[in-house]
Amino acid sequence: MAFAKETSAVGDAGIQAISSPSGLVCRGSNPVTVVIHNYGALTISTATVRWKVNGVSQPNYLFTGTISTGGDSSVTIGNFNFTSGIDTIKAWTENPNGSADNDFANDSASTIVTVSSQLNGVYTIAGSSPNFVNFNAALDELKNYGVCGPVTFNIRSYTDTMQCVIPEIVGADSINTITFQSENGDSTSVILTYPSQDTLINNHLIRLNGADYITFRSLTLQRTGVLANGRIIDFVNNATHNTITHCRLIGATSTTTNSLAALIYSSGVSASNDSMNVFTYNLLKEGSSGIYMNGISGLLLEYDNIIKFNVFNNQYSFGIYNTNQGATLIEGNTFTTTSNYAGYTAVYLDRSLRIHHIIKNKILNVPGAGMYFVDCIGQSGVHGVIANNFIQSNDSAGISMVNCDYQDIVNNSILMTGTNPNFAALLMRGSGVGKVVKNNILSNTGGGYTYVVSDSAIFGIEASNYNDLH
Repeated sequence: MAFAKETSAVGDAGIQAISSPSGLVCRGSNPVTVVIHNYGALTISTATVRWKVNGVSQPNYLFTGTISTGGDSSVTIGNFNFTSGIDTIKAWTENPNGSADNDFANDSASTIVTVSSQLNGVYTIAGSSPNFVNFNAALDELKNYGVCGPVTFNIRSYTDTMQCVIPEIVGADSINTITFQSENGDSTSVILTYPSQDTLINNHLIRLNGADYITFRSLTLQRTGVLANGRIIDFVNNATHNTITHCRLIGATSTTTNSLAALIYSSGVSASNDSMNVFTYNLLKEGSSGIYMNGISGLLLEYDNIIKFNVFNNQYSFGIYNTNQGATLIEGNTFTTTSNYAGYTAVYLDRSLRIHHIIKNKILNVPGAGMYFVDCIGQSGVHGVIANNFIQSNDSAGISMVNCDYQDIVNNSILMTGTNPNFAALLMRGSGVGKVVKNNILSNTGGGYTYVVSDSAIFGIEASNYNDLH
């Protein structure tokens, strides 16, 4: 209810309306905003705004400013924690310019709001007097009600043997994000774990089934044991805009060369492209592969996935294995392993298209190839970039490139230590056009080659200059 009648009173202020919240309000702390109107003949410079929620007085708000005759000013008078049900908000003015109001009839306004069941704000999981006793209890609330604002779950120190599927959450978007994080910022203090298994069915710790705008921060996500199926995070059905950062992903001890024990996995099944996901500052340990991402096809790519500043340790077969990807960024990662599998590859890209950047990575003393590129295609005006990487490899090639177009291999340092005379620091094979090889340090201390161009690959190299071969 609001009053808009002008009066002839000399000092006369009033609340014209409560502009927010109104109607359906997101539960949690929300600002209360009112419109102060000058109904009188004098300019108003000060006024006291009093307000109540369900008849309970809230802290007064002192307005200072300038409201000319007939003018308005919108001000936030405070915040209120709305929990559930229906709430009545009433606000009114007193003492305009420090004097008594000359017309009390137009001083107040009120509104009725209904509190949404959707989540909003900060909640706790586990520990003493939490909002939710465990991870899955919080997830059930998300699935049942969705969100109407940014939501953060602070998880207290605990270990939880669990498994879950996170679907698309109603209301989640680029503003209303959902974050699960350790309350103390220590990734070792919160351990979500599930044993590895014999069967492929439900092979995950956490499955993001079309889930978007989810962040996992400073957690340990773990599969234990030695069984063949040990995926940790499984992306399916267009799970996009998700972030995994500052986490420890600890996999099952694996000697498999397939993706069944990949720590992070995205399926290449139709309608399941998982794009615009970010993986930064994580430790990825054990498992068959660290990150194994699959787009549907060369015409239906996964786009803009970012893999930066992670440590890949002790994967058996691949650090990163990506197929049918567009505009991938792989930057600043470190790869080490004790695997004895000669087919190991730190970074394997198959049909990586539309300008990837593979830069500033360190690959240290791996038993197989450092980087392997097959059928990767950039653009004539803007090439794919493989630059400023340090690679120490014991098998096959430091960098191997097969049938690729428009790729720049520049400013890399590659050391081949394998003793097979056919091994090379840099190996170029197959067809393709527009490749540039410049300013690389290529070394082979195992008795093989530094730089090999075989088959028809020589015709696809448009420039090869200023490389240091020894």
